[in-house]
Amino acid sequence: MTSRKGQLLALAVAFLAVLLLAALANYRELTPEPQVVIKRDWVQAASVATLARTWIVHASERGFFCPLFIHSTTLELYRLNETYSLNIPLLSNVTKMGAWGDNTTGGVSYSVRFYRPWRGGWVGYVNVTVRAEYAFNGTYIKEVGGEETLYKRYRLHYYHLYEGPWGTLRVCDLELRPEEPVDVDIEYLGGCEWLIGFPASMGSITLLDKFRVRVGVGWTWNLRP
Repeated sequence: MTSRKGQLLALAVAFLAVLLLAALANYRELTPEPQVVIKRDWVQAASVATLARTWIVHASERGFFCPLFIHSTTLELYRLNETYSLNIPLLSNVTKMGAWGDNTTGGVSYSVRFYRPWRGGWVGYVNVTVRAEYAFNGTYIKEVGGEETLYKRYRLHYYHLYEGPWGTLRVCDLELRPEEPVDVDIEYLGGCEWLIGFPASMGSITLLDKFRVRVGVGWTWNLRP
């Protein structure tokens, strides 16, 4: 319950930031100097993308997309939509999660696709995808606490993909860090590629990105349906 309340609070804070962004865009439209103006329909779409990412954060914690969590946060979205007149349209959605692999190669993919009404049917509106793929990349020795420790190294390809009225945006440098306090080597190589090293005795490791999405490296997947 505490986790759920925290997610709702984070969602509300994100929407507040979106509202401030909208106010700034409106202010810029009224200034006499040429300014970069953020399109109003992008603001609604950004709110929906934030909702999708909140679902993905929760799914990465549970190992599945939870219908109850999706329902409660969607109600919160439309409550805020009504309160602040965000003009977010009625939406339908499809969620999908895939995971595969063992301690050598593997990965996970989360996808949330939103559709909005259009001319008697439904048309794509906002898509959010989070995908991680890892591959074992050998071992090395590292001195830890005055002792030589065997480390495993993995190469990780990890990104967020946001598709909406603004086009396609891929986010790569997501500030990965270990979920638990442990000596881990994390190097960002650019282009959504990372090198991850951790003690071989651990078997696998869980990382968090800057949005608190859990990223498993070396996991053996045993997902619930």
